[in-house]
Amino acid sequence: MTASHPHPPTHPYVVVANDVGVAKHHGSKMVTARLVNELSSRGFAVVTIPAGENWRDRVDFIHNAAAVVVNGEGTLHHSAPAAQELVALAPYCQARSLPVFLVNSIWQDNSSTMGRQAKSFTAVFVRESRSQHQLAEAGVTSEVVPDLVLGWPVADRGGATRKGVMVTDSVVLSDTRLLAKSAQATGAVFTTLEPPLPKPLDYTDTPFIRLQADRPTTVSQLWRGVVKSAYRFRGSLYAALRRRRGQQVEFSLDDFFAALTRSELLITGRFHAVCVAMVTETPFLAPASNSHKIEAMLDDAGLSHRVISSSVVKEAVLMPPSWTDSEAQAVAGYVGRATRAQRDMFDTIARHAHAERNSGS
Repeated sequence: MTASHPHPPTHPYVVVANDVGVAKHHGSKMVTARLVNELSSRGFAVVTIPAGENWRDRVDFIHNAAAVVVNGEGTLHHSAPAAQELVALAPYCQARSLPVFLVNSIWQDNSSTMGRQAKSFTAVFVRESRSQHQLAEAGVTSEVVPDLVLGWPVADRGGATRKGVMVTDSVVLSDTRLLAKSAQATGAVFTTLEPPLPKPLDYTDTPFIRLQADRPTTVSQLWRGVVKSAYRFRGSLYAALRRRRGQQVEFSLDDFFAALTRSELLITGRFHAVCVAMVTETPFLAPASNSHKIEAMLDDAGLSHRVISSSVVKEAVLMPPSWTDSEAQAVAGYVGRATRAQRDMFDTIARHAHAERNSGS
């Protein structure tokens, strides 16, 4: 679905900026699939700009779109360069009377400049209340719509006998090493959210256009690419060593869901693994990540006590805490609210996009 120099669709279309589905990561691919499926089901073709690519190189597609959707994901925190680039898309679209939406986003410790730019979004939808509160302090109104992975359809949520503990990695490499060692020492299954080779296709059967990445053209783009590549290479090297030693299992998406459904506990430093645990009704514990994304989501769900220190993972594997009926009910209620809020959010985007097309602008 990747194209180097495609023409804009003749059918009304929506541009999705920060398409994280290019990553080899279950959660990222699920998010892109949800965006494509939901927008397509409401009558729009979808064109995506891959994560890490500058939207300014694709303004020919943006100018003719019915709407632009910025997938904030876990990117918009601490005024990171990528965060600044994405938020700058809002005033650009507003100046051209083009509906532009921030969805599926964190917002943490960003600059006042970014806060002013965020006021240009037609509507803002963040994943949890902490982000909503920080935006409010910047004078930006937003709605809480939990992460799109929580709306992933699951045919069978239970029935299997649960046995054993599964442990995953973390976005923080030092925590990943600790989690892997704890799993090895206790006989727990250790995995990551990376699917096995060969690299899988997108997790949707709905056609869409993904604009191929251009080569970096500035020194800052080149340097950021080098830093990201070095960090990812180190993580990939550790993962390769674990695989070689038989210490790491890799699951396809279907197998990951099935394995979680059979597990009595998941311990994970990955935000999206917590989300999958919720939709499969799997008990979980979660060390904190590189932003407030895990803790903030669990605050909203009434499950903040399921956040633990990475230093006690080994003890948690050996003596898993009980999973109460009230916790199960909290998860079910949170997932239900997320699903309804996501439906309303996509309906709102579609309503604005259709109005833009009907206006003839």
